[in-house]
Amino acid sequence: EEEGENDSTAVTASADGRVKAIFCETGDSVMQTVVDHGALVLLSLDGLMAGDIQTDAEIHAGDQLTVTLSDGTERSGKVTQVEEGSVTVTVSDASAAYGESVTVSDANGTVLGSTTLYIHRELKVTASGGTVSSVAVSLNESVDEGDTLLRIEEAEHTSLYQALKTQREVLEEQMNRLFQVYRDGGVYASSDGEIAGINE
Repeated sequence: EEEGENDSTAVTASADGRVKAIFCETGDSVMQTVVDHGALVLLSLDGLMAGDIQTDAEIHAGDQLTVTLSDGTERSGKVTQVEEGSVTVTVSDASAAYGESVTVSDANGTVLGSTTLYIHRELKVTASGGTVSSVAVSLNESVDEGDTLLRIEEAEHTSLYQALKTQREVLEEQMNRLFQVYRDGGVYASSDGEIAGINE
């Protein structure tokens, strides 16, 4: 992160990758977005999306399968892992979307299963606070390490800071009154009234 124009902070890519999800837009709270989605932006670092299917078919790591995207487009997929009937298939992240529902078929066109795609090697981009002032990237855009992804305006003062500041002012006032008592050697009523609660 680096300081930029108009007292905003640039949030940059810490590695080369492709933008696969943008959870924020201008005016959004950074903290709330991270709480809701776990990140501001998701990057794919190895060029692959992945999905898991359950199948009893005879499949081995390295096999080529067909991944059909939600719009009917077919893409070549590769089996990266087979474990107790669970098969992980990867497909290029260039056109496959994060969270997209796809079907996986073998070479004969037999559907083996359906899955929802996730990022195979994901980088969650976060920040500590403030408000999103601009988003500099778009979905599926390739970015290089150091590229600005978005800019954040820091909140002038957080609610915690304001609460602590108010508490400090109250304590300072009490301290000033106590110092006055110490200096003057007595307690003086600030208004007329009866004294109560003192044992006679």
